Amino acid sequence: MTLAVLALDPGTRTGWAFAEDGGPIAARTVDLSAHAGDQAALLDAWDQWLERTLLALRPAVLVVEDPPTRLPSGHAVQVLVGMRTLALLAARRMELLLELVPPPRWQAWARRRHGWSRARKSDAGDARQLLAWWLEVRRPLVVTQDGRPVGAAACT
Repeated sequence: MTLAVLALDPGTRTGWAFAEDGGPIAARTVDLSAHAGDQAALLDAWDQWLERTLLALRPAVLVVEDPPTRLPSGHAVQVLVGMRTLALLAARRMELLLELVPPPRWQAWARRRHGWSRARKSDAGDARQLLAWWLEVRRPLVVTQDGRPVGAAACT
């Protein structure tokens, strides 16, 4: 059974990676920094990008890096929480299996498996590692019927 998965590392520069089981991982970055000074415009641009991307790629699973809970308050946190909320809504509307992943979970795996380090950090690279983590660690746990996730549940 093939399962298409989209992984997101949200931010003003959002890293994203896409793959189907057994296929190569394609990773890219979308740069929305032109909207960085206007939070509403930034979130609107990200929401529109996400909708277009989900409609074009048609993943069954959306994996999103969950913002750390101990970030200082401010614009960056508000943007990350807003992007997380928009991803939750998109997953619900499109009936996608959703997983919110705390950064330490996939980063520890990536360090062990691929020598990942913060010094080599990149938006697309982080999304690629997040997706690789999900495909290796979480994919085997997904119960599917006719190649689709059963229901639209979070498996965090």
